[in-house]
Amino acid sequence: MKKHSLLALLILLFSLNYIPADSQLADSPWPCFQHDARRTGRSPYTGSETAILKWKFKAGQSVDASPVIGADGTNYIGSWSYEDYIYFTSYLYASKSDGSPKWMFHAGDYSSPALCSDGTIYAGADDGYLYAINPDGTVKWRFKTNDAIMSSPIIGHDGTIYVGSKDENFYAIDNKGNRKWHINTDDTVLSSPAIDDKGNIYVGSSDMNIYALKPDGSKKWIVELAGAIEKAPAIGDDGTIYVATLWGFLYALNQNGTKLWMFEGDDYFRSSPAIGTDGTVYIGCKDGRLYAVNPDGTKKWHFKTRGPIDSSPAIDAKGTIYVGSEDSYLYAINPDGSEKWAYKTGDGITSSPAIGKDGIIYVGSDDGYFYAIGKEFQQEKIHFGLNIDPPDRSFKATGDSFKLLLDVQSASESIVIDFYFALLDHQSGILYFGLFWGTNPTAAIRNLEFPKNMNISRAPMVNITIPNDTPPIPGAGTYTFAIAATDPGTLDFISNIGSVSLLVK
Repeated sequence: MKKHSLLALLILLFSLNYIPADSQLADSPWPCFQHDARRTGRSPYTGSETAILKWKFKAGQSVDASPVIGADGTNYIGSWSYEDYIYFTSYLYASKSDGSPKWMFHAGDYSSPALCSDGTIYAGADDGYLYAINPDGTVKWRFKTNDAIMSSPIIGHDGTIYVGSKDENFYAIDNKGNRKWHINTDDTVLSSPAIDDKGNIYVGSSDMNIYALKPDGSKKWIVELAGAIEKAPAIGDDGTIYVATLWGFLYALNQNGTKLWMFEGDDYFRSSPAIGTDGTVYIGCKDGRLYAVNPDGTKKWHFKTRGPIDSSPAIDAKGTIYVGSEDSYLYAINPDGSEKWAYKTGDGITSSPAIGKDGIIYVGSDDGYFYAIGKEFQQEKIHFGLNIDPPDRSFKATGDSFKLLLDVQSASESIVIDFYFALLDHQSGILYFGLFWGTNPTAAIRNLEFPKNMNISRAPMVNITIPNDTPPIPGAGTYTFAIAATDPGTLDFISNIGSVSLLVK
């Protein structure tokens, strides 16, 4: 691997997976619909190269909601069934990473949940309630609206939960279940909201308007588009807002609400857009095509399936796109638009896939099964998680010290590794490398040996003291700290990247 490849991998991590230090969205492989608060649909993990069924379990008559994945590998997904063809019953399921059931929660037909960093699961249901559910499946609290909630909630940087309802209102709810504010639209709010890095909220309505709201509920702007907006907008790395409508138009909007361009599909869109690292926008269409649209609004390519695509795409770290079709297949599509693989389920797929950290693709099917598809990624020689001590990650800009702690699981043979550290300054966007934070990648720890079959938790790795004279951290603010492992001297990347948020006071 060349040095610029290591740089690209670290930048990829920061662009895909950092969450501000005060965010309440869980730090997990797939904590909400379309992965993150900006609804990019991008994962920092590489999906499976093969379409092998790992497991499936029966979860009702149909599974059209989209799964989310907790930090411990628990999967959460909603489903519905009918009994005697008279009435419907719905459950939110929690399953372990091996597919065995953990618990199920009965209420109404569910939107895709959002996972909070404290373990709470937030899910809307067609009985009109937003439920806050404890990790053991018991109710923490519930918030009542006046109609069904089909919108998938999102958690703001301050812990506020945002969700829309068919009662024509969009709500902001605190983490105790109290309404902070709401706005009324002229039609149902089926769209799931997206949040930009400044905390502004974007949500569509069936009244054909896209609403840009400040965290206090005041309106930043409202723009009318051609067609009802039922799906979540997506926000690019540069702040561009991408919105699809039922009339088959995909819009790119500037941060001030002005229209940059409009792309027209051959039928209507019921898929949310996803955004690749190169700015390509991917969206499924009722005409059975997955469209890839260039950042300037021109068509890059399309991939044809044999059924409508309501499923929203998911993108892995290598740029592979995963999407379901009503032709019953889950497709893996290469970045050039060619097919990598396809897996057939027992009925159409309207559920949107999620990508686990082990490369497994999770998706529901209208056949009532929840599927785990793919072969686990086995190429890493060492797997580690990264922690910082003290755990509150809050310290002065100078004179303080902290420890890096690792959860280590090494390969069956002894290995020697070089470690690279990096720090992203959220305010300036500058990426610093190494213990003294230059802008060039240099190994901070060389020739560190791990014995075979090492499996330990929170192993102290290195003490870092922030010097009074030349502080490596540029100043107070919010940062993301990351570490990558390579073969000694070669820069061949041999492990995942671990990261933690860092708040310097």
